[in-house]
Amino acid sequence: MLGMTAFRTESFKYLVFPGKKMADQAADIEMAMGPPPAPPKRGGLFGGGLKLELGGKKPEAGTPAAEFQSMGQEVNNVSRRLRLLEDRTQNLRQKVQLTDQNMLDNQRKLLTEIKTNADDIAEMKHQIQEVENKIVMLIKELRMCANKEDVDIMSKYLEFWQPQTFVTREQVEKIIQEMLHNYTQ
Repeated sequence: MLGMTAFRTESFKYLVFPGKKMADQAADIEMAMGPPPAPPKRGGLFGGGLKLELGGKKPEAGTPAAEFQSMGQEVNNVSRRLRLLEDRTQNLRQKVQLTDQNMLDNQRKLLTEIKTNADDIAEMKHQIQEVENKIVMLIKELRMCANKEDVDIMSKYLEFWQPQTFVTREQVEKIIQEMLHNYTQ
């Protein structure tokens, strides 16, 4: 960290910014971090927490020991808040990772559905093309067929010619045979 020096007293490590007093540093930290959250209430065996004071009495306000003690409390508050923020950050990272994973899974599903739909559409286009080809072939064959006018003309000719009175070749040969047989006799 640039512009900071560190020193250690008893069990606490303090950061010191060059050119600033300890009280100013505490105020800067307080403004940067906002008010500390209320410490959790801990119930002990008889409703209170275990309080252990070593040394008998609390240091007087304004003495270096009191400043170190208040600074230690502030550092503890800051480190507790930092842990809370780190936990929140970790939870947010996990949520983001889960959301990303879900998005990737959904994207894969959508891509497979899109591919399936595209294949279905291509197959339908092919079937439609086959149906169009068959319709065109039917139209060509229908054009080659006789229309109503042609059928009417043919029926008039048939009535005029009366083909039912026509004689087949076999009938003609039979008639000739009979006539020849009658003539020779």
